[in-house]
Amino acid sequence: MTTTRRVLIANGIVQGVGFRPFVKRLASSLPLSGTVQNTTRGVKIEIQGEPDALELFSTRLLAELPPSAAVLSLSSEEISAVEGEKCFNIVASGIDPVSSVIIPPDIALCQKCASEISDSADRRFGYPFANCTDCGPRYTIIEKIPYDRPNTSMAAFKMCEDCEKEYGDEENRRFHAQPNACPACGPKLSALDADFRQIEGDPLKKAAEKLSKGGVVALLGIGGFHLACDAASQEAVDLLRERKKRPGKPFAVMARDAQAAKELATLSEAALQELQSPAAPII
Repeated sequence: MTTTRRVLIANGIVQGVGFRPFVKRLASSLPLSGTVQNTTRGVKIEIQGEPDALELFSTRLLAELPPSAAVLSLSSEEISAVEGEKCFNIVASGIDPVSSVIIPPDIALCQKCASEISDSADRRFGYPFANCTDCGPRYTIIEKIPYDRPNTSMAAFKMCEDCEKEYGDEENRRFHAQPNACPACGPKLSALDADFRQIEGDPLKKAAEKLSKGGVVALLGIGGFHLACDAASQEAVDLLRERKKRPGKPFAVMARDAQAAKELATLSEAALQELQSPAAPII
């Protein structure tokens, strides 16, 4: 039996999109041994096994990418085989002399996380900071590469036992999800008045009340501020324009979903598809 080992370097959007967990599951299923590692250059994969299995791995690697991943280049080089290696593992990140990582945009909440937030029996019921390898904050929380939790603004939040279990379970969709969190261990929601004094009561309800009365609410996330007002209230919009010193430039309008967006604006099919993509950008 011929054993071959290759080192692959994947460049593109390959960090923060569930790429390493995907590589591990794929390699383990073939089965192949080796390692996958984030570096400042991209993702480094060392893969070992029979040549046919290696070819299949390379083909499926590009054909079955996670939803938000994009491989712009993939280099391959044969190296010496490692004797006695049995498993494929995700290893600690490394530093490469060449830095070329593309950080993905923040990714809109996926349907699975949305379902958990709406399920009163789920431990993340009503939790506004839910995320997984397919969704959640990316660009706004990263402080430096490679993309690992200690290099993000989530570093201050230590995962609880339940979140750690999800993070380490390769069958779980939160396997190696760097911003993984829950009500027990992650960021919490609170409401403050203009003088930064805490307001008693449900923060979401307090924000909704403020908006419905024509006020401006500053939503502080782990990546920065988002200012909101009632777009249907001219008085509220004028107040926001005055405070932002933005008399004419358009503001983005938030909609519940694509159907609601279609009722607010004339959208092309291409714009609708973009709106419903994982990044869900302003269009």
